[in-house]
Amino acid sequence: MTKTQLEKLLAKNDDSLDNYATVEELSEAVIDYLLPDLDELGLTDAELEKLYNHFESLNYGRSAIRQKNGGNRPAA
Repeated sequence: MTKTQLEKLLAKNDDSLDNYATVEELSEAVIDYLLPDLDELGLTDAELEKLYNHFESLNYGRSAIRQKNGGNRPAA
């Protein structure tokens, strides 16, 4: 994403770069703006919890593979 695209995304959501002190805060906002509204998906809280746990397991798996592989991405 370019800086111009970022500024447009923020403006579309009545936001601006001036509202963020850290990259982490900005990153969280951008992710929030880009993700669909979960209410629109019609998932129950239990389903959302399962989905969240699944994504967490995927992140852990990648980290474990990288650690096993000396920090390198696994070969395709």
